Amino acid sequence: ARGAIGYRHLLKHLEQGGAIRDAVADAVRDTRVLVRRQETWLRSFPDVGALDAGAADGNPAALAEEAARSFSAAG
Repeated sequence: ARGAIGYRHLLKHLEQGGAIRDAVADAVRDTRVLVRRQETWLRSFPDVGALDAGAADGNPAALAEEAARSFSAAG
């Protein structure tokens, strides 16, 4: 867990000092890099689609229903 994004940066800040602003900036940068890698990896699965979590208006039950409909339609 010490190597997880965010934790790694905060622990480095606490152990070695430096500006918290720099630790946050590094965590944001590394998060964006991870997102790009995950998006690239996911594109290798042509049958995988995405759910629009924003369309559920923060309602987990509505999102779960949408996921169930999507999985059912995929067969």
